[in-house]
Amino acid sequence: VSVGVRVDLPSELRRRLLQSATDAVRARLLSRAPPHLFEEIQSAIAAIAVGVDREMSSVRDFEGAKRAIAMLKATGQLNEATLLGFARQRRYEETAAALAALSGSTVEVIRPLMQSLRDDGLLVPCKAAQLSWETTTAVLESRFATGAMKPADLARAQGHYAHMTPENARRTLRFWQVRAS
Repeated sequence: VSVGVRVDLPSELRRRLLQSATDAVRARLLSRAPPHLFEEIQSAIAAIAVGVDREMSSVRDFEGAKRAIAMLKATGQLNEATLLGFARQRRYEETAAALAALSGSTVEVIRPLMQSLRDDGLLVPCKAAQLSWETTTAVLESRFATGAMKPADLARAQGHYAHMTPENARRTLRFWQVRAS
């Protein structure tokens, strides 16, 4: 608690400290926070709570989704519209498997990107697959059981996505695949 309320503690370290803290420690931290840090700590706790509610954090079985996506690919039915449908329906396993297939990657590479609290990694396979921003947004939001990303976060992600080239995205994705194997 005494470390969490230090003024000189960077926000990122405070957020990581709060992630590993129990609810009791978080409550004590809020009660002892100076007024200028209260809102920052409260926002970090709220973001962590949303992360806990995300459906992606549960254990998943991708085998059925991999088979279904392989069948769609074999029959020529796997495309961006199919992925968009899976993402909008929040069919997590199918979304991850379809993104892996469309980006030329594997579920083993896509899965940690889908589970990450950060969205910038997931932009790479979306750009490698040359997805529209509409589909990319649906993929980003499919990581959550309910709700959507904050407009500011979406705008930031859209800026990153617009500046990324498909060639660089494919190169990065290949690097991640080699590193994963």
